[in-house]
Amino acid sequence: NQTSLISRSAEMGKQGQAMGISSSITNLAQVPASVLVGFISASVASNMPLVVSTICIAVAGLAFLVFFRPTYVSQPVQWPPSS
Repeated sequence: NQTSLISRSAEMGKQGQAMGISSSITNLAQVPASVLVGFISASVASNMPLVVSTICIAVAGLAFLVFFRPTYVSQPVQWPPSS
């Protein structure tokens, strides 16, 4: 669903660029999470990653609700493109 929303919100001809940026950001976001889970698993308790991930998801959801302002493409995409 996220990929479809990103693709549809990008301008025609710039969808590939938007998808590349989305993929880069997704991969960068996974790095600190992996390090954090490894640290927590090794140093605290085995069930702590679940607690920490629940808190992180809740904080991210609240940040999304507060800061996200959707922008919409003014013209709907027609397929197949008319000539």
